[in-house]
Amino acid sequence: MMLAEASNAFTGEWIYAAAAIIGLIIAVGSYFATRREVDELKKQFSETNKELRALLDRLDASETRLDRSNESRISGLHNRLNPLEVKVAHSDGQMEAFAESFEKFTRIIEATSRQRDDQVRAFTDALTTFATVLRENKK
Repeated sequence: MMLAEASNAFTGEWIYAAAAIIGLIIAVGSYFATRREVDELKKQFSETNKELRALLDRLDASETRLDRSNESRISGLHNRLNPLEVKVAHSDGQMEAFAESFEKFTRIIEATSRQRDDQVRAFTDALTTFATVLRENKK
């Protein structure tokens, strides 16, 4: 009887172990996709990849178009700025020449003004002397 009981217990343990292994296999198997699911995932991946490539192509085309328009804008700005730079350089030269001329003119005016002041002073002194002589002669 013990042998019969031992084999029943042993068989029960085997059944319990087999049920656990089958449950484990089913659990692990449920984590893996079926062939149909794998094929579907591959199809979705390729479609998504195609869409991304199309978007990248559109972005590249937009970037190229923007680069071309920016190049034309930059060249247009250069075409406008170059004559302005020439005119500014010319104006700077004229302003320097004017400043030099104005400085010379100021020096001439100052010298002339000193001479005139000296002449006016000399004339005033002569008039004063003449007035003094006339007063003395009147007396």
